[in-house]
Order: sequence, then structure tokens, then C-alpha cells
Amino acid sequence: MNDHQERIQYLDSSRGIAALVVFISHFILVFFPSLNFSSIAHTPLHLIWDGSAAVMYFFIHSGFILCYRLEQRNFNLTLRSYLAFVGRRIFRIYPVFIFCLIMMYVAIRLNLFQQNPLSVISFPLNEYWQSSVSIMSVLKQALLLIRIPNEPVLRLLPQDWTLSIEIAISLILPFLYLLRSQNAVWILVFVYLSVHFLSLDGFVFDFALGISIVSIYPHFTLWWKSNSSTFVKFIIVLFAILFMSTDHILPPKIFSILELIFIHSKAWGCALMMLILLSSVKLKKLFSYRFLTLQGKISYSLYLVHLPLLFIIYPLGSALTFPGLILFLMVYVLGYFISFLLYTGIEMPMIRTGKNLSRKIFKIG
Repeated sequence: MNDHQERIQYLDSSRGIAALVVFISHFILVFFPSLNFSSIAHTPLHLIWDGSAAVMYFFIHSGFILCYRLEQRNFNLTLRSYLAFVGRRIFRIYPVFIFCLIMMYVAIRLNLFQQNPLSVISFPLNEYWQSSVSIMSVLKQALLLIRIPNEPVLRLLPQDWTLSIEIAISLILPFLYLLRSQNAVWILVFVYLSVHFLSLDGFVFDFALGISIVSIYPHFTLWWKSNSSTFVKFIIVLFAILFMSTDHILPPKIFSILELIFIHSKAWGCALMMLILLSSVKLKKLFSYRFLTLQGKISYSLYLVHLPLLFIIYPLGSALTFPGLILFLMVYVLGYFISFLLYTGIEMPMIRTGKNLSRKIFKIG
């Protein structure tokens, strides 16, 4: 196995773990919302169910992987190469999303979401899937890039806002890649200033961090391997964990200052954690286990199906009063199985179709 293939595998695993964190965060929100107000929620242990940090890692991961693959293909920006890139992204994101969107429409028509969590703490969750949905609404939501309606509580897949950002950034990523090839620092400066002065979405900066890592990580890896001090490496890992936890361990005023300076302070911790993964032989080996890499591959489908699945399972889980861990494992295994079917039945065939069409239409491999 060459280094390129290996890198994709262990980074797939990290994406899968991020998807699992999102799953856990919503599981707790549905079944154990009081945990979000406990003392443990104000420690770095909150990272186990910190969905916002996981989403930031998703964006950093996407920025790195997309830019890295463009570099591996010696990408040159032309009209044909640009259309081929965007076409592949469309086939990667839209097919399974539209399938899940249709399934959600069917589920709502079958009244599968009549019983939502009723506790006072989780009351905001009761806003989801309560409005009537028409075929026209499904068609509008299928656009994704143009969000009609924009409010998550009115959408069939409330978490699809991240996909809208993915699609939007896909349209400009080849240009960001070219900017990065000139100077990795310049892309961060350019996007940083655009966020502060041009009202660019802050999550674009997370993508820019991932793109910049493509240029930074060879130097960081060289330093990491040449530095034999375990203590220094421990401090760097600890620093990454603490930075990823800033909103939970710092007073709100200090956290707000950090957000003003860093845009997303937690994203810097996520970026550093990715650099550590790219550099650590032990972590690469740990993240190369087949179960983890498979979870990474199905993570997109898992991200799409997990929230509706949790709400469908809620009445049964509450009625049978399963222990929390057992209930989580049951829901997770079911979500894993459904996601595997979607990955093998829709995602992989559509990814291959996108690649084949780009070769035939645009003559680009």
C-alpha cells in the first residue's frame, strides 16, 4: 500500500470518529439532555459529544482531502477541469442526500415523527418535523445550494446546512487551491480578512485551514519525527485538546475574544489535531483498523440518517427504559447497518458514475 492510499484510509477513520461524535451529541440531546448542563460538560471530556467541534473537523478534513487530491492529480485550472471537479462533487453529495430527503418525506407522511421528546430541557427539539411538507417543498430543499426554506426546523434534514456549505465551497475550492499553491499563508490571510470585512461565512475559514495543512504538514511531520521528546509531543496534544474545548472550559467573555481573534478558536485545535494524526506513526496505525476505516467511508450516510433515526427510536427507547449505553449501541448498530447499505448501494455507484462521466465528457481522469 502506498503512502497516498494509507493516508486516505486513516483520515477516513478520523472523519468517521467525527461523525460518531455528532451521533453521540444528538443521542444525548434526545435521550439525556441534562448531561449538557452537568459539570462534566465544562471539561475537555465534553469533546466526546461536542458536535460543533466535529463539524469543524469535517470542514477542515474536506479542505485537506480535496486539495490534497487536486495536488496528487497535478490539477491545472481550466474550464474543463473546473467543470469536472464540480461534477464529481455533485455526484458525491447529491444522490444519497436526495434519497434520504425522499425517505424523510415518506416517513413524515406516515406520521413516524408524531411523538418527539417531551422533556422541558429538550423542548426545542419539538419544533422539528411539525410543519406540513409538500412535494414542491421537497423539490426546493433538494436544491441544497439555495436553501428554501433556510431555517433548519422547517427542513426535512435539519443538519443539511453543512452540505450547503460544502457545495458552495466546492464551487470556489479550485481557486482557493491555486491561491494556496502560491503561498499557504496567503490563503488564510485572504479568507480571514474576507470573513471579518466581507461577511464571508466563518466555516469557509475552517476549509482554508484544511487547505493550508496540505502545505504545512510535510514540515510538521519532519519536525515531529525528528523530535524524540515525548513530553513536548504530549504538551502539543494537550494544547490541541484544550483549544478544541475553549467554549466549555473558558468564561464566555474570554471565549468571545478568542472567537473574534481566531474566527473559530476550536477549529485551530482541530487543525492541530489533524497535523498530529498526519505525523504520528502510532496514530496512523491505530486509525487504520478496518472497522474505523469503514466507519469513515459510511460517515456521510450516517450523518444524514442518524438524527431522524434517533427521533423514530425515541418512543421505543423511552418506553422500554434501556440502560443508556445499551440503547446507544442498539441505535448505533442500526444506523451503521443502514449507512452501510446507503454507501454500497448509492454512494459508491454514484461516485464511480461521476468519475466515469468526467473522463468521458471532460477527458479528465
